[in-house]
Amino acid sequence: MLNSKIHPIWHALGPKEWPTPPATMSFSKLFEIEACPRRWALSSARYPEIWGGLGYPEKFRLSTNIGRIVHLALKRITEALAGVGCVSLMDASAIAVLKDLGGYTKIINECIQSILVRFQNNPRVSKKEEMIAQAIRSKAPEIRERVQIILSKMQLMRRHERQTSKGLSDEGRSPLGFGSYPEVYLSDDKLGWAGVADLINISESECEIIDFKTGEPQTEHPFQLQIYSLLWALDSEVNPSARPASKLTLFYRNGEVDVPVLTPAELRILKDGLSERTRSSVLAVSIYPPEVRPSLQTCSHCEIRQLCEDYWSTSVQRCLAQEVPEKSEFGDLELTITSLHGPSSWNAVVEVYRDAEGGRPLLLRTSRDGPELHIGDRIRVLDGHLAEVIYDESETLLLTITSGSEIFFVPK
Repeated sequence: MLNSKIHPIWHALGPKEWPTPPATMSFSKLFEIEACPRRWALSSARYPEIWGGLGYPEKFRLSTNIGRIVHLALKRITEALAGVGCVSLMDASAIAVLKDLGGYTKIINECIQSILVRFQNNPRVSKKEEMIAQAIRSKAPEIRERVQIILSKMQLMRRHERQTSKGLSDEGRSPLGFGSYPEVYLSDDKLGWAGVADLINISESECEIIDFKTGEPQTEHPFQLQIYSLLWALDSEVNPSARPASKLTLFYRNGEVDVPVLTPAELRILKDGLSERTRSSVLAVSIYPPEVRPSLQTCSHCEIRQLCEDYWSTSVQRCLAQEVPEKSEFGDLELTITSLHGPSSWNAVVEVYRDAEGGRPLLLRTSRDGPELHIGDRIRVLDGHLAEVIYDESETLLLTITSGSEIFFVPK
């Protein structure tokens, strides 16, 4: 039985229909499926009772969206610079280009607004829109600095003709000539793969593929860029001569990293490996429900773990506990409300928690604008703040709901 007063987003109900395997594979899809097929499936399913959007509503993460804004600003500025033949910010015409765009402040504010639009109809962030907007806008100076640092290091190629930057989508694509092209869509139907290269620089002597990274370096970043080099070599529409990439570069805030360019033989090995991994991944998400592959790394970054029944099993929680060197300040718990403790606090018992046995007493502190709770409710709390306190002369687990916490009701 569900509480009709609570929006369906806050009920821990899985999808009524699982998604079909992806028709086109990408780097992010492959890694997500390989990490946990169940996570990809739950994220990609449709939830018509919750909203009309695709997949499960996204949780707002500040760092993720700062990265999106940086990427969007870089795309707009590099396209404008390349369009008039600027090769760097040192070009005399670069100032005029930035002025025509309205300057860094206007560009970044417009990019921020574009990201905020993504969350307008998202029920998971309902009533938090103003807080989200303030959080993002407070980072505008940092975003501007990141954009300027990357742009200051960037060297573009002058286009021999006034070509538009085609290749941004799979429509109207044509061969790319000499010059710089941001956000180039690359694909190969036979392989069944696609990706978007942040920037491709083409000259008579060099063909460089660049990927902008707004976070810290990750071990998989070079592999992603090598996949783009494979797709570039295979894409007969934007690269009909099959010209190979001669340089691969990762741009981080603190510097550039050169990625080894693969030989033709190594590209063939990469292609065969991707074909096999794609077949395995498609098979993994063709079984319903798909397999769950729990690990601390995978589960802690999973935005739909509230829907994964395996995650809330005692056996999985015990396995995850073994990966944690010590008790964390934040955690996920399933608990049952037993009685009212105060105006915004409840007595409860632990049902599932990796660092405590079921039945342990717990004191839950909620915010006044939080969901309405009742005695007997069974709830799942994500990212609650945990502490141990002395209450009634005994040690009690204290769980506090913060601005980053979420509460989901388990159907009775």
